[in-house]
Amino acid sequence: MAEIELQEEKVEPAGNPAADVESDETNNSNAEDRHLAKNSRSDLENYRDGDVGVPTKKSGIPGATMNFVNSIIGAGIIGLPGALNKAGFCFGLFLMLLVAMMINYGVRHLVECGLQVRKRSYEETMMHVYGAKGFYMASAAISLFAYGAMVVYHIVIGDTIPKIFQTISPDSILVDRTLVVFLYSIIFMLPLSLLKNMASLEKTSALSFLCVIVIVVTVTIEGVRVSPYEDMSGLQANHLLINEQWFAGAGTMAFAFVCHHSSFVVYESLSNHTTKRWAITTHASIGISVFFSLWLSIAGFLSFQTQTDGDILNNFRYDNTAINVARGLLALTMVFTYPMELFVARYSVLQSLKLRGVIHSGNENIYFYTITFLLWSSSLLIGAFLSDLGVVLELIGVLCGAVVGFIFPGLVSLRVFGFHRLKEQMRSAYKDRKDNGKLYTCKEKYIATWNLCFPMFMIVFGCVIMIMG
Repeated sequence: MAEIELQEEKVEPAGNPAADVESDETNNSNAEDRHLAKNSRSDLENYRDGDVGVPTKKSGIPGATMNFVNSIIGAGIIGLPGALNKAGFCFGLFLMLLVAMMINYGVRHLVECGLQVRKRSYEETMMHVYGAKGFYMASAAISLFAYGAMVVYHIVIGDTIPKIFQTISPDSILVDRTLVVFLYSIIFMLPLSLLKNMASLEKTSALSFLCVIVIVVTVTIEGVRVSPYEDMSGLQANHLLINEQWFAGAGTMAFAFVCHHSSFVVYESLSNHTTKRWAITTHASIGISVFFSLWLSIAGFLSFQTQTDGDILNNFRYDNTAINVARGLLALTMVFTYPMELFVARYSVLQSLKLRGVIHSGNENIYFYTITFLLWSSSLLIGAFLSDLGVVLELIGVLCGAVVGFIFPGLVSLRVFGFHRLKEQMRSAYKDRKDNGKLYTCKEKYIATWNLCFPMFMIVFGCVIMIMG
């Protein structure tokens, strides 16, 4: 892919095939540079690149990869077979790969844009290129997305643990969904949510990932065993090819794969974080996540086809022992995944408060624990009383995932590297010659086209998903 050509230590658009820039395009590019410089000087007097909530302990590439994988394939993975059902089998597979490709490009390119303007978070990068309004828009979108994930994880707890106890002990008080969610969250989720360093979760992230593997294998085996279908011959064209509800499926996919809100946090937790090591981490993380997501999606859809539920585990009976083990493991992964989403939401809120001058060195800890408790308790209250996982996944995906994962990263890329500059580079690649008189190669033309067109495509795709969803 062309974006791989980005230079490792000096972050610029891949290839850079432009020749001499015409005067009007130069003026436009210079205007963009002056706008960035103006914002970087920061009339936001109260804000500095602080470290409230920034990880101080470091992980190697394997640890950072496990943390990133854990951030990507949380509760969203069990909703992907249902997303495939809503999008249509063939188009759903294409859509899932397309979303994954944009995520792979976006999370890496977003950090590279941050490095280009010397910023260390999604919100700071947005502030640098779009001023205070960019900071607050990014903070709001990221906080809502992460917070929505926190609510989803509580819903998953309510969908798993009580069903296990319905089989083990039908008369137990632990069949009460609300009670179980409260107890589980207080005992297991809250303590880990008080951690200040994501690097502390790298071993639990590896354990969570192993649980996901077992869940995928279990659903595959049990799905084949209990499936009422022998083949796909009974599927209508809209379910086999493309369904008119594909945008709802895309929302679930966006929720499952969007991890931009964690990108800078994971990058900061990576020891010796060069762009090369970050590229290895993102490629590995998203590659692993896509593999198991496709596996579960295909296996789940082939087993239940048009009956596929928004939570694939709900397609199985409560007394299925193997699936109950999978339900228990899924609940266990929520313990380790939930703190990562709370970490991101908390970081975004704390940085917004610091920007307004509310937080200073004397009260950092007070705000840290207060915001942690408010985010945890409110997400617990909402998740304990909601039960429709599929709708919540779609809603968060189309409203917040599209903005965080597609629209903002595309806008940042065009602003940091300059829309007019990228346009001139693309024009030069097709019409001009190099300084040595040679024509630009096909690869250089492709790279110049990619650098301009792909961010624009991401913006359009995100808008379509958000509006139609």
